[in-house]
Amino acid sequence: MGDVQYIGLIDEVVIYTNALIEAQARLHYLASAVAPAVPLGFRRAGQNLILTWPQGILQSTGDVQGPWSPVDGATTPYTNAITGGNRFFRVLVQ
Repeated sequence: MGDVQYIGLIDEVVIYTNALIEAQARLHYLASAVAPAVPLGFRRAGQNLILTWPQGILQSTGDVQGPWSPVDGATTPYTNAITGGNRFFRVLVQ
């Protein structure tokens, strides 16, 4: 896939490499409905994904159902190598 550029605003971005079952989609929706809204920005730079967020703690998991763990030492902007497999990110605000 070549570089894709989008000019505009996207709200509540989620990128999946496979289809979710109903329970996974429902869990994802419910988690976002009760958590405060914090934008998690992203852009691709070569083989990296650059994540930015205004506040909170970056968390990640290999499965949308969790468990979620803090990304050690992550500060904004955070560079994540695109290496294949699922990786989900969110921002925890306390």
